[in-house]
Amino acid sequence: IRLGLNYDESWRELNELHTRVGRPFLRYNVNPRSYLQLAYTDVLEESVLRRLRNEVLSAILRWGF
Repeated sequence: IRLGLNYDESWRELNELHTRVGRPFLRYNVNPRSYLQLAYTDVLEESVLRRLRNEVLSAILRWGF
């Protein structure tokens, strides 16, 4: 089992947009070629005009033989 966290933050000067992306995940290796990965993605975009938040839960099953 592997736990991970990806995080990214950026600032765009042109339109004053601040973006934050967080993505924790859990990965289980069934065998050397197969795995199941569960992830949650949280995206937050803030500017002077608006605030937008997206949340996504995803699952990936890769089966190799």
